[in-house]
Amino acid sequence: MNLMKNYAAAAFLVTVGALPGAFGAYGAANPTPAAAQQPGARVAVFDMRALLSESKTYQAMLESVKKQEQQWAKEMADLRKRIATMGADLQLMDKGSMEAERQRIKIDQLNLEGQRLLKHYERASKGRRDEARLNIYLQIERAVAKHAAGRFDIVLRRFQEDKTKPATPAMRLAIRQQENVIYADKRVDITKDVLRIVDGK
Repeated sequence: MNLMKNYAAAAFLVTVGALPGAFGAYGAANPTPAAAQQPGARVAVFDMRALLSESKTYQAMLESVKKQEQQWAKEMADLRKRIATMGADLQLMDKGSMEAERQRIKIDQLNLEGQRLLKHYERASKGRRDEARLNIYLQIERAVAKHAAGRFDIVLRRFQEDKTKPATPAMRLAIRQQENVIYADKRVDITKDVLRIVDGK
């Protein structure tokens, strides 16, 4: 998919003007990307951590996921309650009776169903959170490119947002390129400008 190929190449190191060395890596002896050292290069920085914590768009995405998770949690709680009730009823039955045996079989079946549902809901929850994260990454990338066009030659992301290994190939593509800026003058920080675009303000 062209979008993801382009995304993997850019991944928040958005270049406007394709300056040579724009994707240069940091190092102890070279703390600033090569493009940023070029005379006349217009450099800007945005804070990914701040965008994720302050974006109403992203928070709305997470809230939607949380509501679904709460519904799933309620379903699991109801199932556990049902199994507990059936277990209590089993204790009152004649241990060797057919009725008790049928009750045990039903309880075992419900326990297996509960395990299956739990795994399904856990995967679904993780998938929805990953989808929300990738969605906001793409929106941020477009917002950065829109704001930077004609204003800056290179835009760096400030701070590594997440050190954990992404679970999906799409997420790995999204943060394949990492650049960490420890300090940046507020005059080159475009975080709030990007936030306004992402949230449609």
